[in-house]
Amino acid sequence: MEKTDEKILNVSYHPLAGTVPVKGPILEKWEEPGIKSSLLGYPLYAESVFGNGCRIQKFQRGVIAYHPGYGAHYITGNFYYHWADNLGVNGPYSYPKDDPSIDSDGNTVQHFIGGTIRSGDEIIKNGIDLRGEFSRRGIDIRNQGARGTCSVQVMVALQEYMYSGLLGSGYGYLSVEYSNHFANVATGDRDDGHCFITIARGYEQYGIIKNSLWPYNKAWIYNYDQAQEFVTPDMINTGRQLLSDGLRLKGRFIKELDGKVGLTEKQFDELLSVLDSGIPAGVGRDHSLTAVGYRRGENYPGGGYVIFRNSWGTNSDFTGYQTETFLNVINTVNDIYVYEY
Repeated sequence: MEKTDEKILNVSYHPLAGTVPVKGPILEKWEEPGIKSSLLGYPLYAESVFGNGCRIQKFQRGVIAYHPGYGAHYITGNFYYHWADNLGVNGPYSYPKDDPSIDSDGNTVQHFIGGTIRSGDEIIKNGIDLRGEFSRRGIDIRNQGARGTCSVQVMVALQEYMYSGLLGSGYGYLSVEYSNHFANVATGDRDDGHCFITIARGYEQYGIIKNSLWPYNKAWIYNYDQAQEFVTPDMINTGRQLLSDGLRLKGRFIKELDGKVGLTEKQFDELLSVLDSGIPAGVGRDHSLTAVGYRRGENYPGGGYVIFRNSWGTNSDFTGYQTETFLNVINTVNDIYVYEY
């Protein structure tokens, strides 16, 4: 980091992320104790400047928005997802008037020009929805075609979400073909499609690359030898870059693949807790899906529904997302895998 006399700090989280300037009132807010290290992380992009001197800058775990009349304030967590889903500064909430605080009822509360968000609000306390965040990070719905790569699609989607959160949207489109093939290389298999543990072993040894370096072909009949001919040392070195210098993701099971179908109450509660923290989860079944949110509701069997991201593309009838009741999820899951920082 190098500070100038103009109150500008040029910040580089990692060489792959480049250097991003933080300046003026946004820099002052970012440097307040705990905000950089605990709440927001590093900047992903340079600030955007709007009329009347308003500014906003995206960080790894939220934003800082500045309005001349109210100063610079951060928005993070589920407050950020809800605010951003409602068009951010261009929506009904507009700019924040303060940082989050605790009110007399023990709720976290944040005031905006156009309204207030409270942790006790139904939309906040009864669930979370990361579909908007997937879109903002540039992570498109995939179409696996007739190939049996659903679990690979899920694991790569988890990696896309995590890496785009660390390094920006340039890492929101990663290579399913690379992940699929190096699961075979790591384990000695020759399959087209794998379970989560096999894919994780491939990532642990070989990392991941961008889709542009090895695009997915939904019509390809996978052949190990043909795939191996496509691999180059430079490709492997590029994949392993995302395992270096603090970029390696920490993978773990909420439920391991143990031959038993279904979740315990503790496992299901942990799935919801992970989602509450803003992290999606891979759900392994006959057709694996990515859990990206949930909503509690007494009218649904089991007390609510889970929001899933599928890998069958989109059409006029299907957005790429679907919901399933808590009860159905509890009764049908084989394993659950998550990546964390």
